[in-house]
Amino acid sequence: MASYHINGGTPLYGSVRLGGAKNASYKIMIASLLGSGESRLLNFSKISDVSAVGEIITHLGGSIQTRGERTLFIDPSSLSNDEIPEKFGPHSRSAPMFIPVLLHRFGTAVVPHPGGDKIGLRPIATHLNALKVFGVKIEEENNFYSLEYQGHLLVQKILN
Repeated sequence: MASYHINGGTPLYGSVRLGGAKNASYKIMIASLLGSGESRLLNFSKISDVSAVGEIITHLGGSIQTRGERTLFIDPSSLSNDEIPEKFGPHSRSAPMFIPVLLHRFGTAVVPHPGGDKIGLRPIATHLNALKVFGVKIEEENNFYSLEYQGHLLVQKILN
């Protein structure tokens, strides 16, 4: 076991930059789309899922800006699209996580099947079954899920 001896009687000063929780980063980005205005998100890890989610947010009409090394500003106020292109399915397992946001905002969502990774495929049947319980109609065709919800705001129903 290594040990360090510090001589001199002078206090040590410095800082250490720690990365945020990498697997939470892109999920927090998606959750920020439920707000009505801009969110400032700090201490983000630089991982491919963060980049992919940023591209999806932009495709959906939202605004995402990087400021500094690890800060993101996300504004969902201009979201105008309820469909995520197929190209985001195989490379990221994040696409289905947009479903609640899109249903909340538009009442509809079209998302590609999620990709897998070294761990394996990421089935979402349990999540889809839960959405059906809340009255969401789901169709599956050509590597896409098409969802429709015609009730009250889905997020409010889930929270109640």
